[in-house]
Amino acid sequence: GGLPPPPEVPRGSGTERRLMVSIERYSSVEWLSNIFSTFAAPSFIRIRSHLLANVLVATIVWAGRMAFPAAAGLVWTPVAHTIAGGFLGLLLVFRTNSAYDRFWEARKIWGMMLGRVRVLSHMAHRSMAPLDREHFLMLLCAMPMVLLGHLQGWG
Repeated sequence: GGLPPPPEVPRGSGTERRLMVSIERYSSVEWLSNIFSTFAAPSFIRIRSHLLANVLVATIVWAGRMAFPAAAGLVWTPVAHTIAGGFLGLLLVFRTNSAYDRFWEARKIWGMMLGRVRVLSHMAHRSMAPLDREHFLMLLCAMPMVLLGHLQGWG
């Protein structure tokens, strides 16, 4: 597949040349439909097997404690959970830091590319014939969507 079709825009609204597709926003009054749509979300589909495995293990542990009440006297200290929580907290901090570093690097590259696109548009205004200039500028305007499609593997 190629790029998604541009949204329908009424003529004369001043936004005929809009290339960015607006993101669908959710409202808090639609909470029930949002809850039910959670199970069809791509992120949920990716983690559902892990989630099911965790629920299954927790159910087995609970059933074992209910089936053998004598073993309920075993006391599990919270030390292991405290250590694991501290470790997971540090892991989360380092992961967030590296994600921010990747974001900032991409932002710098995007800013550099935007500057070069502006320079190209200034050069087109100075040195190209009107029809060629319009065509070239339209291609420059389409570049962010084309780059997004390339990076996301649209085709």
